[in-house]
Amino acid sequence: MVLFPRLPTHSPMRTPASATMALVLPPIPTATADSVLAVAGVSGGIAVALQLGLVALLKQAKGKPWLSDAPGYVAHQLIALVFMLIATVVGTWAWLSPAAWAGSSASRFLVDNGTTRFLAAMLFGELILWDLPCAIWIKQLRRPDSVIHHVAMAAVAFNAAWLAPIFYGDFTHRL
Repeated sequence: MVLFPRLPTHSPMRTPASATMALVLPPIPTATADSVLAVAGVSGGIAVALQLGLVALLKQAKGKPWLSDAPGYVAHQLIALVFMLIATVVGTWAWLSPAAWAGSSASRFLVDNGTTRFLAAMLFGELILWDLPCAIWIKQLRRPDSVIHHVAMAAVAFNAAWLAPIFYGDFTHRL
């Protein structure tokens, strides 16, 4: 009588079905020279609509003075957070993309990059159509250093969207 059956020394490993499935991500957003203005307009329009909607909603927050006392400022901060998160996620996604690693340092510096164009147009639209007007109308944002910062950022975004939409990541050769 065998109490412990002899196990094979080389048992075939089974690969779970989930391990064989590839991670499928949607394509990285890009913009062309023809679509930059549309991306900027949609981005700024969404920011303005969110600002108006959130201000109306936050004014009704009774019993929460940290929301209802400065609804414009709170709405601005929430919307700015969303735009910065989008820029961070898309930028990181593009930077880590194998497509970005495939080219030489010269190609990353000299060839138009659609993702750079998209991010710059998105930020240019929200800066010009929403952020700078908010800096004029919202008391907490009406500081000279803040306005100068946003004007300079709009200039950088304009440059990256229309004049030099190159890969602003790493220009060095990657092994």
